[in-house]
Amino acid sequence: LLASIIAASLSSVDSQLLAFGASATRDIVERTFGFDLAARRRYWVSRAVMVILALASLVFAFNPPDLVINLAVLSASGTMALVPTFLVAILWERRPDGWVPMSSCIAGLAVFFICIFFVGARGSLGGWHPGVLSLVAAAVVLAGGIAKQFGERHASGAE
Repeated sequence: LLASIIAASLSSVDSQLLAFGASATRDIVERTFGFDLAARRRYWVSRAVMVILALASLVFAFNPPDLVINLAVLSASGTMALVPTFLVAILWERRPDGWVPMSSCIAGLAVFFICIFFVGARGSLGGWHPGVLSLVAAAVVLAGGIAKQFGERHASGAE
């Protein structure tokens, strides 16, 4: 069982390193800096990027585990602000115009970052986790925007 977990982890890390090495070579080295690399040179630049990233990951792994836990909590919590918009986009046929979902995401992430600034990654504000507060803020802004938008459409007879 442990061997299969380690194998899956190594496979995921390998895929991430390959993808990052290739995209860094193509997007950063060739497009941003304007180098036109031959296939062989592109291969070696990609490998060098992968080695640098692997060494950076090794250094990062030696940091206290509290940092890793905080990053995982921040990642999951920050994503919660995007859930209402995602659900509306996936589940509802009558999608709102672009400003409504964008406003929802911005409001949710703003609440999230304000809460993180005041209480930290694993704190709570009034007993509520920052991720939950950002989810609620995003849902309220999304619901309000949808109500306003579809109310205007209904009043003008557009629907």
